[in-house]
Amino acid sequence: MGSAISEADYFSQEHVHTMADGRGPRRVFIDGAECDVVTYADTKLGIAVMANQPLRVLPGTEYIDESVVMGDIRVEPMEG
Repeated sequence: MGSAISEADYFSQEHVHTMADGRGPRRVFIDGAECDVVTYADTKLGIAVMANQPLRVLPGTEYIDESVVMGDIRVEPMEG
């Protein structure tokens, strides 16, 4: 059996990006296309969670309608 990693350790890894990780705004590319409103990206696993377009809130909730996408994930710091 592989060793388990804690949630805190997972989210502190350099290849894991979230909106609230304190590393500032970034540009996220999935298979070479820039994507808006990405809430989570793991460049090592090739997984991202992004808001569906047009933006909408799920009825009866406070949650944005999102989808999990997989592919070649690249994250770059935003300039300016």
